[in-house]
Amino acid sequence: MSKKPRWLKLFCLLQCVLLALSISHYAHPAVLENEAQEALLPDYLRNPFYRTPRVANALARFSWIGPGEELVRERHAEKISRADIYSVLTHAGFVPRRLHGFNR
Repeated sequence: MSKKPRWLKLFCLLQCVLLALSISHYAHPAVLENEAQEALLPDYLRNPFYRTPRVANALARFSWIGPGEELVRERHAEKISRADIYSVLTHAGFVPRRLHGFNR
């Protein structure tokens, strides 16, 4: 087995970095923000299930855009105010009512 030249190792590393940067370019800003917040968590709070290579590969494979799908440019769920969500949950009986309503 021959030893790989140093330039080949550097080339492979550069390709990996460029691939990671190009993938993050297409990610939704909210996804990137969430990923950055999760990276700050200590290891004992992270779920080891997602670090399994088999699971990571399966999640990556199923997250690709399929036929008839398109990239999410804006999330409609982010346009719903927290007061509206609180109102729906209290009227449904899932959240107890507060005396002064929702604090904005």
